Amino acid sequence: MTDWRSGPYVRDLVAASHSATYSVHPGPQWTVVRRTDVQLPEHGWKLHVSSRPETFAELTERLVPVLLAEGCGFKLAAGSAVLAGLNQGREAPGTVGKAVTIYPDQSRVRELGLALADLLRGHTGPRILSDRRVDEDAPVYYRYGPFVHRWYRGKRGVMAVGILGPDGEIFDALAGLEYRQPSWVTDPFRPAGEPEAPELLGEAVYGMPELHRDAIREASLVAGPGCYPTAALLGLWPLRDLMRDAIVDAKSGVSGAGREATGTTHFVTVDENVSAYKVEGHRHRAELEQELGSETPITFTPHLVPLDQGLLASCYVTAERELSADELRGFALDGLNRRLNIIGVPLGAPAR
Repeated sequence: MTDWRSGPYVRDLVAASHSATYSVHPGPQWTVVRRTDVQLPEHGWKLHVSSRPETFAELTERLVPVLLAEGCGFKLAAGSAVLAGLNQGREAPGTVGKAVTIYPDQSRVRELGLALADLLRGHTGPRILSDRRVDEDAPVYYRYGPFVHRWYRGKRGVMAVGILGPDGEIFDALAGLEYRQPSWVTDPFRPAGEPEAPELLGEAVYGMPELHRDAIREASLVAGPGCYPTAALLGLWPLRDLMRDAIVDAKSGVSGAGREATGTTHFVTVDENVSAYKVEGHRHRAELEQELGSETPITFTPHLVPLDQGLLASCYVTAERELSADELRGFALDGLNRRLNIIGVPLGAPAR
């Protein structure tokens, strides 16, 4: 196999019709193509196109004119021999398959990704483990990552590439062997909340034994409940048939935020402070709606409190009819609800 070089081809193509808006920078590993009138953001969604060395020239000749017409910057392997080395993953497994990296306009990520998938359908290349695939029949992938590398001191003092999020969270942005994305971004190719394996939804059972004990016994797939829904559902379940609406005021210790240290979990941020977070839509809200019924309006506000661990959910309900104190206690302590480990206390006594 001859070592086909991308630099001369791209340079000639740009010189013929795009010299006013593009500059080409051939190097030993990459041929970099930049827009002269556009400043790239520090990070964002990027597209990758995978290829094998023997078909790299064909892919480039099909792809590059489209990218130039789209008006986005990109880089591609300097040649077929370089691509062969990248695909072996000797220096970094995260480079396998990344023949072309594209830096699209962030408002056009989805449209361009789908268009490139149609263009390159049937072309083959190694799977890019750090990315998600746009279409199973095309070698087009995507991930959120840095356009400009910013280094920080990560775990155990090791230098790492990071992206600083809006709440001070640092996302380790170095490509690895699995797909990851920052918590503050939404996948442009998947609607928010869309499950990764929708075909399994029909057989999954919500794994709260207090509510679904018999179904769990027979299930082959059990979904683990979140911490907030567990606390809230134990309190709200007895009144589920009488609720007009519900308010869940929930508070969690720092361990509930996960192992990774972020700007919002530092001692100086949490100590002697209470802060609400993700009030516009917490991921656990969907579990409450699933179990209590989506027709019941639910106001759910989680808070971070200065405790190592622990969780408290104070739940308030507007009932369909007036309830006496004795009737309310009867709902809580009768029949199925005995499974919920509810402890009744006399009126006026402090909750424990």
